Amino acid sequence: MCWFMQTTRPPIHLSARIPDDGRMNNDIFRAYMKSGTEVDYIVWPVMYLYENGPVLNKGIAQPK
Repeated sequence: MCWFMQTTRPPIHLSARIPDDGRMNNDIFRAYMKSGTEVDYIVWPVMYLYENGPVLNKGIAQPK
C-alpha cells in the first residue's frame, strides 16, 4: 500500500498535523474516545488524494 501511495502521480498525502487553531474539524477528523472541541492528539493521520487535495479518508483525533 505504501509503495502504491508513493508511485501514484501526484502521490497520496498523509497528514498528522494538528490544525493551527487547535479546533476539532469534523470534516477531516473522527473523534476517538470522547467528544470535545479541541484536538488533544492525533491517533491516525488524514489521507488526502494529493497534498492540499480532497480527503480520501478521515483521520482520527482525540479531543480535549
